[in-house]
Amino acid sequence: MRLRKLPVLLGLSMCLLVLFTGHVSSVILEVTSLGTVSELNETENTLTITEPRTYGCEYSAQGLTNCSFRKSEDLSLTGTVPDNETYSLIAPGDQVVVTGYGGADGTFITIAKVVTNMSGALVVTDAIGDISSIPVPFIGGYEVLQSEIPDCENCSGTLCTASGALVTIRAEGEDLVSKELIPDETLSYNGRNDGSMVNVTFVSGTAPSSLCKNATLMTGPQSVSDFIVSITPPIGEQEECDSSDNPDEKKSE
Repeated sequence: MRLRKLPVLLGLSMCLLVLFTGHVSSVILEVTSLGTVSELNETENTLTITEPRTYGCEYSAQGLTNCSFRKSEDLSLTGTVPDNETYSLIAPGDQVVVTGYGGADGTFITIAKVVTNMSGALVVTDAIGDISSIPVPFIGGYEVLQSEIPDCENCSGTLCTASGALVTIRAEGEDLVSKELIPDETLSYNGRNDGSMVNVTFVSGTAPSSLCKNATLMTGPQSVSDFIVSITPPIGEQEECDSSDNPDEKKSE
């Protein structure tokens, strides 16, 4: 299951029939990469990964889409972290998926710690930042859906400060728990009786001004929010990750 973001951003969409494309936004380029953490610099507020692989998709004439992480030319990638909680949840040697603006060395809007599950697929155990940009599922079959709520009295251009966020935790196609969170509030779920637990904190963020009454059509930066997601996996679920493993390609019609 893929992580999904509920609000639809106004903007132009493009359909490109190319052999390989990166993960991009309609307004500001977003690049998603997989790599191993080599350095955490809390003084500089940065994180560095080595041997990054870039996420992209291939489109066939039959309408199939194959998405995977491909080796890039960069030997390392450094970016500022979206939240200081990064330094509590991430350690050198961890394998992570990061999404950043503008290609190499810039701003990471998302950092997700990934491990290999019993089926050999990558899954996320912890995520920091804009969780809607993660192309890897959460461990335990969980999904986290979020919809930021604009403060329509505090807007600039295409963006408003988010007064809150509607967060839903799902699994196996079923809504397990849902709540409208205010900044720094946490939603928790541990009702599956398998030892697993999900904690989602909405720290802060923005929402599209197009959601406000009498909004005018305009183009501009996409909304970005800061969430902290931590999942205790179900009992027996493998948590070890071999960084030499190649992620399975995802195929969809």
